Amino acid sequence: MNSPDIYSDVVISDISEPLDIGAAAGEPNSHIDNDAQHKEEKQESSSPHMLSDIPNVVDMGQSDIELRVNNTIFKTHKHFLVKFTRLGDMIQNTASKSTSSITLYRDERGVDDINNTFKVLYASAVEGPFNFDTPVLISALRISSAYGFDRMRDFAIQHLEKASLGAIQRIQLAREFGLLSWEDPAYKELSERENAITEEEAQVLGFAAFAKLAQAREEHKDKLKKEQEEKAKKEAEAKAKKEAEEKARKEAEVKAKKEAEEKAKKEAEAKAKKEAEEKAKKEAAEKAKKEADAKAKKEADEKAKKEGKK
Repeated sequence: MNSPDIYSDVVISDISEPLDIGAAAGEPNSHIDNDAQHKEEKQESSSPHMLSDIPNVVDMGQSDIELRVNNTIFKTHKHFLVKFTRLGDMIQNTASKSTSSITLYRDERGVDDINNTFKVLYASAVEGPFNFDTPVLISALRISSAYGFDRMRDFAIQHLEKASLGAIQRIQLAREFGLLSWEDPAYKELSERENAITEEEAQVLGFAAFAKLAQAREEHKDKLKKEQEEKAKKEAEAKAKKEAEEKARKEAEVKAKKEAEEKAKKEAEAKAKKEAEEKAKKEAAEKAKKEADAKAKKEADEKAKKEGKK
């Protein structure tokens, strides 16, 4: 579900929020931005730079406090604001006054930041879950860090970690909100990125970070070049080895074939010789037999002839 519309005409004052319904005012917050400008002041107070004579009014419905941010008045609810440590302190200071109102002096993003933060604050756990877009989460992180609401800060960080943020944007957020664990992966991504660092990105990084990043990019290029050369060398060696093995295999096959042919030839020659010898032997035996038979017959004939003469 998308971010809820917190500016409808009817707002239920006991709506449950998905962050921490039981969070109490004065919750310790080690991430409070001490430079955030805030001041308790009545609605009619004005600043020549930040406030005009006729402020914009955003009414949440059944409000019990006014939160003035630059030139916008948010009519909201104390039980939400006291979740922020510093806002809770400011509200306590207005307890003795007839009009419950506090004023925050923020930069040009202030109204949008508060506006977006209320989208998270007023989100109902019953109607949710809501999918807050990146600008809303960043605003919630900024306001919760500035005024001390750890649960919201953790909530925003957790969801921003899952968002598709560019490396430069992650570095900006890391610097603004002290998210040290975000910086190294972002710088690593930039150092390994194929596209060059743009002028706008260099301005965001600053000279020192840009110089360090430029060196890291050169080192990464050298590393990639070395890895590519090593890969090419290994591929060439593997190819040469494969070709040598293929050549050796073919030579072995040719040699084996030749040896087999020679063996077969010798065996055939030996067989033919044996058969020829056996044939010659047989023929010689048959010839000898015929000659013996002929001789015996001749002798018998001669003997018979001699006996006949007698």
